[in-house]
Amino acid sequence: MSDVGVTVKKNENFSEWYTEVILKSGLADYAPIKGCMIIREDAIAMW
Repeated sequence: MSDVGVTVKKNENFSEWYTEVILKSGLADYAPIKGCMIIREDAIAMW
């Protein structure tokens, strides 16, 4: 993924858009275990 901006349009592919926003904002990251994500401390209050 690119480091600048969101490349997927929300109304075209919501799932991919959401994942891109979460990863690029630094709220979560992929875990070494397949299918798992790590929610970072600052993001817990939002969820």
